[in-house]
Amino acid sequence: MPEKRARKGLGPMDESKTKLLIGLGNPGKEYENTRHNLGFMALGHFLGKERPGESPRTFKSSLIVKTDFKGLKIILAWPATYMNLSGTAARELVSFYKIEEDDLLVIHDDMDLPVGKIKASKGKNSAGHNGVESVERALGRDFARLRLGIGRPRKDPEGFGPDNVDHVLAAFAPDERPGVTESLERAAGVIPIWIKGDLAALQRAVNKRTKPKRKADGEGEGEEKGEGNGKDEGKGNEKGKGNEKDNGKESGEG
Repeated sequence: MPEKRARKGLGPMDESKTKLLIGLGNPGKEYENTRHNLGFMALGHFLGKERPGESPRTFKSSLIVKTDFKGLKIILAWPATYMNLSGTAARELVSFYKIEEDDLLVIHDDMDLPVGKIKASKGKNSAGHNGVESVERALGRDFARLRLGIGRPRKDPEGFGPDNVDHVLAAFAPDERPGVTESLERAAGVIPIWIKGDLAALQRAVNKRTKPKRKADGEGEGEEKGEGNGKDEGKGNEKGKGNEKDNGKESGEG
């Protein structure tokens, strides 16, 4: 999570049209590089590439950066509420800045996607992600999401390994880091498409189909089918089993 710098007197922008990007994660050094903070990391990576001199400032329950991108006004936000209360921070910002539902993008980790893969979607189920569920309770489901894969817990041949909670609150394994770097770069590259366009434009960029690649004998199968309809197909993180209980002790969530 970016380092905060106190600032007083933040007020609404004069412009009637502002886009809000929220990265989900847990505040605090102990969560800084964990899988569940990939949303924080992606938004911070975008900020570092586009506005390297800007630092987030405290406003209500978030750290925010108000800036412009190619003439468009945007707000980047990192909730400081802990994951399970992300909706509180989101509702505050949406209400204060009068953000329209089509002008909100939530960026978060997703266990139903492998490390290195990203996907854009809207609505449907949260797949057990407590941060997304919190935003849904506060604002409804009709907002765009940029999902970054963290994969599922690795199990040994006997089926033993970390549970989902331990998995999302752990750091990435060394062999996963190249995939993390790839997903952060991809996210930073497609976020401007959403800012300048809309969800459909983002989906075309992220979920585009890949043409089949044929082997020399002509029998090769192509890569996975496109996902441009934005639907969440993973049965994956069932409620109560997915990217879930974040034990930020100060948040009292257990």
